[in-house]
Amino acid sequence: ASIKEEDLASSLGAPEAAPVCTVTTRQAWKVGDVCIARWAEDRVWYNGEILEMGEVGCLVRFSDYGNEDTVRDDDMVREVGDIPSDNDIDECVGTEATQPEDNPVP
Repeated sequence: ASIKEEDLASSLGAPEAAPVCTVTTRQAWKVGDVCIARWAEDRVWYNGEILEMGEVGCLVRFSDYGNEDTVRDDDMVREVGDIPSDNDIDECVGTEATQPEDNPVP
């Protein structure tokens, strides 16, 4: 049986139909996974670690700065190469995570 385009569009558009914290390309995220996540305030990608799974995204600790935020699954990737080329990337991405600074600010 084939899926009609309108059925696919309606199922993708319904937030409750989308799985929580999964990437559409294969693998689900889980607590403890290391990721690169885009912070909503400045739209820059930072090193992160998933702390909790939530209804609207994952709670991520930005490793290099120590702050936390809920990040949508489409704003999380596993590798630097998965970040769109026209996006801003923090200078620490691709390096070992460091201890949070005294004044965390991404």
